[in-house]
Amino acid sequence: MSRFSPLDTSPSLDDDIRALMEDIDSSMADFEKRLEVERLRQLRPVAAESVVAIPKPRIAQPPVGTAPEALPEATPAAPATPAVGGLLAELAAEANEKSGNRTSRRAIDDRRIHEALDRVFRFFDVFCRHANTLAPAIGRTYRLDSQTSYDDLRWQEAMVKSRRDSLSEAALLDFVAFRVRLAAPAPVTVTLAWNKLAAFKKDMHILDLRTAEGMDLDGVVEQGEIVMQLAADFPVQITFGANYDSGRVDVLSRNLEGFGIAAFTCDPDGITQEFLDGLGRYLLARTNNLPGALHRVHSRAEL
Repeated sequence: MSRFSPLDTSPSLDDDIRALMEDIDSSMADFEKRLEVERLRQLRPVAAESVVAIPKPRIAQPPVGTAPEALPEATPAAPATPAVGGLLAELAAEANEKSGNRTSRRAIDDRRIHEALDRVFRFFDVFCRHANTLAPAIGRTYRLDSQTSYDDLRWQEAMVKSRRDSLSEAALLDFVAFRVRLAAPAPVTVTLAWNKLAAFKKDMHILDLRTAEGMDLDGVVEQGEIVMQLAADFPVQITFGANYDSGRVDVLSRNLEGFGIAAFTCDPDGITQEFLDGLGRYLLARTNNLPGALHRVHSRAEL
């Protein structure tokens, strides 16, 4: 049911997370297209089945003045096969009860995850409005390397979006995605060896870093090194994904603790008001500690 694969710590997870983060950025347009197709399919009229009249059978009548022949005596029907009882009946009853209990437990667990994601969305919906109005300074440094960093950051353009898994009124939430842009006062200059350019471009794509307006992505070659001007702003993203198969919430982040990608898991019951307040304070740099309910399963600093 979930778009999110269970998280692990295998080397291939880097590619999985990168692909998923890119998919999240572009998924809404595709999802809306699929919703429209589904809506049109449901509105399509179903052709009525043709009804064919079946003629009544003609019954031969005896000649006038003759008495009808006596009908043969009906043969008694064979007794119905008795229902299977004993052990098989006991096992069937136990299996049905277990299946019903399992279905009931699954529905309860799915609802817990849905309600946890709903709490996340409602919190960030209000949080974004207030934070965007305040546009606070973010006292956190993001380093590209030992000589280059983004400092004196400012909060910009926070937003949250969510998606459900179908058009049904009872549809469950699939994911909730939060994003904010942090901006330095001016473009940031980075210098790197020319043979590092290809790898740097790849990291820029993964982490959504951009060159400054009017600047060439290949930079300027100076004394065997490449000097690039990067745009002053970059995104911080957190995506809460419903993992209905595993009964948990999978959390993927980009540039949350610094430049890089990190993945966490969280029990849905752990997403409390205290958890959300703590995460909000971390994003505002009012604390340097993430909520303890986030259990890290993968982290990689790309730069």
